[in-house]
Amino acid sequence: MGGSEISNSEKKRVVKLVDSGRMTVSEAAYLCDRAPSTIYSWRRQMSTSGDSRGNRTTNITYVNINNYHYH
Repeated sequence: MGGSEISNSEKKRVVKLVDSGRMTVSEAAYLCDRAPSTIYSWRRQMSTSGDSRGNRTTNITYVNINNYHYH
């Protein structure tokens, strides 16, 4: 598992597709050559600054993620 490095923008795109129901976690994992647990961890990363009780503040979440630098 784990091919080349995946950019944050690509991770966000994948998480959006999964969250919107257009792709399953399994499909996303296969496409990204990652384990399903990796997709779940991306979703956690992307939603930590949002409200997880239903009224998800998706726009704010995606803006906040851009402030972090992954190495």
